[in-house]
Order: sequence, then structure tokens, then C-alpha cells
Amino acid sequence: MSISDAAELKKRLRTLGFEIYRTVDGQVTLAERIRDNLIMDSGIVVGPVGAYGEHPEQLSVSVTLRAQASHFPGASADQVRSEALTLARDLLHRGYVQADFLGRPMLDPGDPAVVLDTSHELRVVRIVEETELAVEVQHLLSVRRASSDE
Repeated sequence: MSISDAAELKKRLRTLGFEIYRTVDGQVTLAERIRDNLIMDSGIVVGPVGAYGEHPEQLSVSVTLRAQASHFPGASADQVRSEALTLARDLLHRGYVQADFLGRPMLDPGDPAVVLDTSHELRVVRIVEETELAVEVQHLLSVRRASSDE
């Protein structure tokens, strides 16, 4: 398989039993089905290493872990970011590295000047061999990727 070819990568992922959410710049985002009639972005992305497939001979798998400020009333932004890092702890021990950490405001759809919440998003990435791909993606689908207000 030429992993730099998004169509071939999508075909391979489907063969392995995964659903595709979307493809952007050769990076394939996997879908997660929460009900038979509803799929959503899983936060898991597979593609050639580097932007626009700079290293097509290598595959990377990344996942975005999210902690929402509203789930931690009274916590500072640093404390909420720490919760996202807690979600990533086992993945970091598994060989993932931090790619970026963003605070994304969640705006009120009725008044974009009002911030309803902030999602602190940590993306971690790992280079994998093609033979590891199915196991690694299955593992990522099994881990908790977002904070909850429970």
C-alpha cells in the first residue's frame, strides 16, 4: 500500500473495520458510531507523517484529548489543562508525544461575543508501523478521550 495515497489509506482502514469520518490533506479522521444512525468525529487521525505527507513512508496516528472548563467549576485554565494531560498519561507512556495544546472557546450560537465554555484540547501523536495500525487505532477507540461532568 502506498500510504501517501489517501484513497488507499481509507480503503485499508475500512478493510480493518474502521469507519471514515472525513479526509483532509491526506489525513483520515476516523468516525465513531454512538448509535446505529449517528456517527461522530472520534478525534483519531491516521495519515502520512508530517503536514501534507512529507514522509509518505511513515504512518502517524494522533488523537485529541479534551477537558472542558465547565466540567471543573472554579478550576483555573492550568488546572483544566492538567486534566487533559491526565487523560493522556497512559498514551504518553505508550510512546505518544505531545503535538499541540489549544484552548478552544465554545461560543454561544445566538451571540458569538459570548463564550459559553472552553475546551482544552491536547493532541498526541505516535509513528506506527502499518502492521501496528489496527491494534493502535482499536486501543485509541477504547480509551477515555474527554472529561465528563460526572
